[in-house]
Amino acid sequence: MYRPHGRYRYTYGVNWRAAAAMLVSVPSTFPGLIHRINPSVHIGTWTRPFDIAYLLGLSFLGV
Repeated sequence: MYRPHGRYRYTYGVNWRAAAAMLVSVPSTFPGLIHRINPSVHIGTWTRPFDIAYLLGLSFLGV
């Protein structure tokens, strides 16, 4: 079932495609998280990605 050169291969125990998807999707919600922790920090409209983080994460990870 496992193909060493297939789409879901692991290198040293890491699926680099999954790691890259996480690095793209998670940081986009950090400004909203910072604002929720400390509301005195003015972020502007960057709180919106945090509000829809579930949908944003699914769309980034799906691509």
